[in-house]
Amino acid sequence: TTILIFTGLAVAIAFKAGIFNIGTQGQLVLGALVTGVVLVYLAPLFAGLGAIGTGIILLIGLVLGAIAGGLYGALPGALKAYADANEVITTIMLNFVATSVALYLAQDVFPDPDSFATQTVPLPDYARFPSLVFRARDDFSILALAAAITLVFAMFYLLARTAFGYDIRTSGLQAAAAE
Repeated sequence: TTILIFTGLAVAIAFKAGIFNIGTQGQLVLGALVTGVVLVYLAPLFAGLGAIGTGIILLIGLVLGAIAGGLYGALPGALKAYADANEVITTIMLNFVATSVALYLAQDVFPDPDSFATQTVPLPDYARFPSLVFRARDDFSILALAAAITLVFAMFYLLARTAFGYDIRTSGLQAAAAE
């Protein structure tokens, strides 16, 4: 649910601006892969810092994942702006490219040598969102869900109550009139 909320927000904001971003799957896959791989190598540097180290690691991971996904999402934007390519076609095609690149990297470049599954080395427990209610093995965090729901309300406020949100909505409705 949490992942779907984040990707749904990415699609919703783009739709409000009149852009069809069907590529959130690829952006999510590459953002998650970059986050996982970087944190596997950075986590030992913050091992002895306790909760502060966990907070720093999570912040670094979220920022790097967002940057990687955003840069990957900028590819179809640049293709549309400079080559007049259809964003629906390019984002759908780039989903397959992202999945294939992630599969190659997880299998051949950053594999978990102790696993028969296609996966990277797992993150240590201190480099994950803390599990307050559920077991750590359930891979569910109330904190991550709370962050996603908070972001839903923040995006609603941004679109409904700010000048920037008004610009996004009007450019999606009528770009020439918005200009």
